[in-house]
Amino acid sequence: MRSTASAQIIMAAVLAAGSARAPADSHWIPVAQTDESLYLLDEASIEVRSGLLTAWELVDYAAPQHADGVLYRSQLNLRAYRCADRSWDVLKVTRFAGSRRSGEAVLSSSFPPSGATWQPVAAESVAAHMLDRVCTLAGAAARDGVAGPSRDPSQS
Repeated sequence: MRSTASAQIIMAAVLAAGSARAPADSHWIPVAQTDESLYLLDEASIEVRSGLLTAWELVDYAAPQHADGVLYRSQLNLRAYRCADRSWDVLKVTRFAGSRRSGEAVLSSSFPPSGATWQPVAAESVAAHMLDRVCTLAGAAARDGVAGPSRDPSQS
């Protein structure tokens, strides 16, 4: 078993202070990190799609992962968030052979919003840090009157 300390989440402020694993693309902002992975958010992608608050997340793994019959080093997720009841679900997943979306896309899956199985966010989890950041930025955008479609990073 991993110790609690090895699985602790490091917040964005700590990451920004000097991570050797800075995102390759400037629009990916580190939000959380575990011993096994770095979680980045494309803040410009936060928007309401079909009535759901969504954002693109990039997970960069420290070591190759194996699931669903494929090996991959990074994963791009389109997550949907419900800020009021602190829950989330994944609408799209694309796994890449290399880090930071490099290499071949080895698996891609989409899930309809109507079939969402909302997951409650555990306190101090990666999901909690992502939800807090997305909901905070979405609230700021709503207050500032900023809205509009964002680009799909899975297409870049």
